[in-house]
Amino acid sequence: MVMIIPSQTASKNKLTPFNLKQKLFWLALGYYTIDKNDKRYKLTIEAGEAWEVYWINLFRPVLMHPSAMFRTSLITEHGLRYKDDMFPAEDFDMWSRMAAYGEIHVIQEPLIEYRLHDNNISATKFEAQMAKTAEIVKNNIRREFPDLAKHYARDLLGTMNVLFTHNYLTAKDFDSATRLFNALLDSVTKTKKLNAKSQQQLKQLAARWLLKGWLRSKKQKLAGALKLRSFSQPIVNEVFKIIKRRMKNAHVE
Repeated sequence: MVMIIPSQTASKNKLTPFNLKQKLFWLALGYYTIDKNDKRYKLTIEAGEAWEVYWINLFRPVLMHPSAMFRTSLITEHGLRYKDDMFPAEDFDMWSRMAAYGEIHVIQEPLIEYRLHDNNISATKFEAQMAKTAEIVKNNIRREFPDLAKHYARDLLGTMNVLFTHNYLTAKDFDSATRLFNALLDSVTKTKKLNAKSQQQLKQLAARWLLKGWLRSKKQKLAGALKLRSFSQPIVNEVFKIIKRRMKNAHVE
């Protein structure tokens, strides 16, 4: 269930980016997650920089579905539609294909509330959703980095296992993940012409995914950790950020 937060500026804030940027294809909003008693317990506002949004959208939806707003003219022009065979992650598949035709913008303000409950698709179809998400991410990387994806074909599979499954991951999986991420980081840095600070921020985002994969692994924790040593500093930074976010969310009102 989604609740719109009353605001005199909400409509203006949401439409302004479209008026200013003709290349803007779609945008998302910041949002509060609420419980069954309508209590806010988490604030989510995605990255504001275009290259950060681009990177995040390779691996997961950069927007919460009910907050999506996009130009219907471009949808019609490129024949973009949901694919039934991508259920229950068909929205992420469509967002990924949409991203090839225009810019993405995330409004840095929470304008909606989103209720999580036991009947959310992400709860009832979790395993199926993760399997499709892994498939979509592989497609994204192959589309955006065809030469790299071909060269790192085996690493691509290992990385998707690390990111999206709860299987018994091996140290080899984490080794594959770090190799692929380092190659991806190098490619994005060059194509987006990122400065040193932006490169570090992007590596921080990669570290977040690797850390989540490591936390979900059920064995070979130490061996997996050793394979992640090239990301050791950003992973440590991410741990502190997680703690900080949890402390901040504990006081969300």
